[in-house]
Amino acid sequence: MRTTFALAAIFVLSLGTTAHAQGVYKSVGPDGKVTYSDQPPSDKAARIDGGVAPVAPQAGTSATEPATSRSTGAKKALAKSQPVAESTPAIQPVDPALESAIIGVLGYEDLVMRAEQICTRVLPTSYQRYGGAADSWKARNGPLVAQARRALTDTANATARQLIEAGIRNKNAGLLAQVEGAPAASRITWCDRSFDEIAKGVMDAQNNPKFMTPLANYRAR
Repeated sequence: MRTTFALAAIFVLSLGTTAHAQGVYKSVGPDGKVTYSDQPPSDKAARIDGGVAPVAPQAGTSATEPATSRSTGAKKALAKSQPVAESTPAIQPVDPALESAIIGVLGYEDLVMRAEQICTRVLPTSYQRYGGAADSWKARNGPLVAQARRALTDTANATARQLIEAGIRNKNAGLLAQVEGAPAASRITWCDRSFDEIAKGVMDAQNNPKFMTPLANYRAR
């Protein structure tokens, strides 16, 4: 990536590398209680698809022993040890389209704010131009950003939210590192092009149906 690439091109690269935000799990217990985590459950009987993991062979039997050679008592003991389907928590990932929309919108917001910081440092005399474009972006996209934050709060616990937000910040910081390390003249050129895009709405999250549709359809649980 050259520093001649403006902000929209950088964000396209960011969208292809958002694996840091995957893996937020929702568990529904037998009593209907819902809990969220960024880690799969430790219960080996509950798989990601809500199925039941194989039960270890009973003492005195072999994992490779044909079922027909087992005694009736051993078969009954094995059946009793099998978890009841109703008592196994149902584990499922958060809707991928919604998660992608949340990450996308918050990623746009973070990039615009970072660009404003970079550009006002390199060319303080243009702070009104850069700051004005960033403020206009916030005004246009504020409702969608607020909806993304509500959805994130509803669908992820504190640990998972921190993981997702830190992942966005770290990824964008890495993508913009080359810009920050470029000569001042190159940074100014990059800033002028990027804020032209921002002012024209190229970086508006509200114009992206992949973000708008899942968030518009989202209803708090």
